[in-house]
Amino acid sequence: MSNNNLPLYYEKYPVINLARSNYANNMDLEYLNTLFPNEIAELKYIIEQECDKLDYNGSMIYDECPDKIMFMKKCSDICSIACCNCKYAKKCTDTRWLRDIVNVLFTNEVYKRRCNRRNYFY
Repeated sequence: MSNNNLPLYYEKYPVINLARSNYANNMDLEYLNTLFPNEIAELKYIIEQECDKLDYNGSMIYDECPDKIMFMKKCSDICSIACCNCKYAKKCTDTRWLRDIVNVLFTNEVYKRRCNRRNYFY
């Protein structure tokens, strides 16, 4: 009897390599984050600190569909904090640009944390 038609073990149970894949993805993401310019890295650090405060069960960042108004309010709060603590944000004359870059970085950080939490239970 030939076993050529049977699927391999790892094809039947693809979740086994998920941890290795997640580790590789996280390492790749960490490296790519080092490529940010210093000014943006400073903003990113402030955003990570604010996301650490929101990292709990029932937080708005883990809602199935986060509320856009709350999301934009948090981005506005982060902009206020950045204007006080970040040298680059103090020099930035275009507040719309600062708000947009904070929104992009905050959305990216929330997405990263949601993925990590979703994959944590596998």
